[in-house]
Amino acid sequence: MTSMTVRREKMRISGWIFSGSQGTAYFGPAVTLTADHNIFNRGNNEDIQVKLKGKQYTSAQIEAGEIGPGNLCKDPRFVRPAWGSDGDYRLQQGSPAIDSGTATGAPSTDLDGKKRPVGSGYDIGPYEYGG
Repeated sequence: MTSMTVRREKMRISGWIFSGSQGTAYFGPAVTLTADHNIFNRGNNEDIQVKLKGKQYTSAQIEAGEIGPGNLCKDPRFVRPAWGSDGDYRLQQGSPAIDSGTATGAPSTDLDGKKRPVGSGYDIGPYEYGG
């Protein structure tokens, strides 16, 4: 993902993975955001991961819970991140997304139709590791 802009007034994001080499997750000034159990990973040397209500949030602030509980700023360790049909966004062993999600609002199956959760908790993202 190169950038994302959200302008809705109330938004809840849970279990999302924001990953890419450019762009910051930007939420417009009117957005009231509830964010929990997500991964924010710009993938470059800049540390600003989120812009919300005119404030910039670093990885440390996000992981400290300043925008919500359970958020991480780590490489999600996709199998093969790439554009188009070459991409595989399933999780590799050791991904920080594994068992780091929440059951609240999570679907009972992943994009492959596997039952969720597998292991001790739900995974962050659209794919459940293992199973």
